[in-house]
Amino acid sequence: MTDDELRGLPVLLSVPHAGRLLGVGRTAAYQLVRRGAWPTPIVRVGAKIWVPRAPLLELVGVSTIEPQPPPTVSARRTMKPARRKGGDGRDYVQEMLLP
Repeated sequence: MTDDELRGLPVLLSVPHAGRLLGVGRTAAYQLVRRGAWPTPIVRVGAKIWVPRAPLLELVGVSTIEPQPPPTVSARRTMKPARRKGGDGRDYVQEMLLP
């Protein structure tokens, strides 16, 4: 699965589905939960056991935050040139470069 597909998973996953993401079979996943050795928090709702997506994605190294492209940086910006008179009486321009 790609990172985008992983981020598109439901907020709560079933134990077999979460086990497949970790490369663990259904039986082994339930055994880990029963022994308290499952590596992420689990949520029990009645007889159902759910695994939250966010800690599972962090465990496999996928950020839950969508990556943003870096901001575009324009070419150098200059201030409006200041006109001054030089020693010879002619105008000259001094530019100030901004970062």
